[in-house]
Amino acid sequence: MADIKEPLVSVIVASYNYEKYIGKTLESLVGQTYKNIEIIVVDDGSRDGSLDIINKYVKQYPNVFLYTHPGNENRGLSATLQLALGKCRGKWIAFCESDDYYLPDNIAEKIQLADRDKDAALIVNEIQWIGDTVWDRRYMDFTYRMLVKNRKNVFKYFTPNLLVVTFSSVMVRADVLRGLDFNTPVGPWLDFWLWRQVAFDNKIALLRRPLNVFVRHPESYIAREKAARLEQGRRDFLKASDAFLRRRHPLTFLWRRYGPYVFGTTEYVDYKKWWFMGIPVVTVKNSFLPPDTVEYTTYIFGIKVRRYKKSVKF
Repeated sequence: MADIKEPLVSVIVASYNYEKYIGKTLESLVGQTYKNIEIIVVDDGSRDGSLDIINKYVKQYPNVFLYTHPGNENRGLSATLQLALGKCRGKWIAFCESDDYYLPDNIAEKIQLADRDKDAALIVNEIQWIGDTVWDRRYMDFTYRMLVKNRKNVFKYFTPNLLVVTFSSVMVRADVLRGLDFNTPVGPWLDFWLWRQVAFDNKIALLRRPLNVFVRHPESYIAREKAARLEQGRRDFLKASDAFLRRRHPLTFLWRRYGPYVFGTTEYVDYKKWWFMGIPVVTVKNSFLPPDTVEYTTYIFGIKVRRYKKSVKF
């Protein structure tokens, strides 16, 4: 029987046509040093050999479970994660994308941090990135610094940045996850949609150690959805996300979104601040845009007056 200090962790794996990777993914999960886990795999209508590989693990390991949509249909990531969530029994829910894999102490170290930092609803670890670029490394460093310095009020930095690069680096309290809306207006940005909701009124803890391997390859989900096209729609997505949060939190949204800028209570990571006739003027480095652009926003007394971009050399 599991120790009371070792809560059950459900690990969700959304599978779709990754027969080249799914075996290594599952091998990394069954090999975790933390043993009180269940592995919930939902296959989203794969047409390759993914199901055969998954079924081998289901037969061999009693804590690995496989589910599919009726008729083995392809219904997309949101429906797949919701089906998986309905099968989870754990106090905490982690994710591992089916082309990534965990390092052996991933869950153990996250549970240790959760025990130390009891008010954290979302725990994020640093990642080991295969196939990354210099821009990727700079962006990751930028996101880590924001998460560390602003863990108690990080929501403001989720505009316009996605501070959690991959589902595979996340462990979230089950009760918090079940309270989220999954109806993202942009399918590939489901994670952005979810984590902005979490960050709005919950604390996020960063584990300063790479605990999963994130693999960049031409068949990845974002690559299939054409990242450049997604980047062009970022502002429309953020408007939709803001509108949703404004409806859900009508009394607190304006303060959480804009208050720190107006009253100067935000702790910026990269910024310049000066005074003009007694009025605070702040220019914030608020987003990295691939492949070589940084976006800045200038605020005067909390009011956005200018947004501009600069090319940089990394």
